[in-house]
Amino acid sequence: MRRVRCLVVSEGSRLYSHWMAEYETFKNAPITEAVLEFQLRLQGDPHLGRMALVQDGIQDKYPTRKESRFVSAGIQIPAAAAPWTSVETKQVGYTFTAADGRQIVHARLNAYGFSRLKPYTSWKDFRGQARTLWDHFKKIALPDRVTRVGLRYINRIELPLPVAEFKDYILTKPDIAPGLPIMVSAYALQMVIQDAGTGCGVTINQGIDPSCATPKVLPLIFDIDAFKEVDLAAEAQEIWTLVDQLRSLKNEVFFKSLTEKAKELFR
Repeated sequence: MRRVRCLVVSEGSRLYSHWMAEYETFKNAPITEAVLEFQLRLQGDPHLGRMALVQDGIQDKYPTRKESRFVSAGIQIPAAAAPWTSVETKQVGYTFTAADGRQIVHARLNAYGFSRLKPYTSWKDFRGQARTLWDHFKKIALPDRVTRVGLRYINRIELPLPVAEFKDYILTKPDIAPGLPIMVSAYALQMVIQDAGTGCGVTINQGIDPSCATPKVLPLIFDIDAFKEVDLAAEAQEIWTLVDQLRSLKNEVFFKSLTEKAKELFR
């Protein structure tokens, strides 16, 4: 497995100049999950009881409740004793899942989130539901400040086998030294792009999903997480302006990373 990590900073606000571009809507979009998340500071002393109450008023649409837990693990190798490991889990909130299992509300002590699983409908629908649920969350959880806004789209691009070159489908890709007599069977690539003019960033994770591979298809995961660290009041309208900007930036990365041959797979 090959992992690549790099940091790219744009000049000025070069990325921002393209944010208003409109892109094609695909009939068979490869989106497996879309996630909008606000990291938060809550008023007073945050507690799980307050997070549980978020389900009130939406239970008819989101009847299933599960605990959200944070897992931490550690290992220590003392000089004169046997090594030991420790694993600690801590509940940090709840998830509330729709009856059809395709939409999820995340209510955590430090975050609000909304997820839409495949099939994705439209940006208008996704954004509208996320905002309605955010307004509901605010009334109960009482967030004070939003400290990070993140918009993440996980795509699974099913490349028909055999794949001669990844560059036939995707332009953001790992490069293998010329002359090596090898074929890529697995890889993991991570790239963080930051725009110096706006303070927004994008984390790109890419790799092969072997669990979905078939003799005819090579599933390529193209995971795009657009984000910005902020300090905004929970009621600020600028939050949703930023959400729209992150969506445009996410689209910029997605569409400019794919070849026409890849886009034909979704039309």
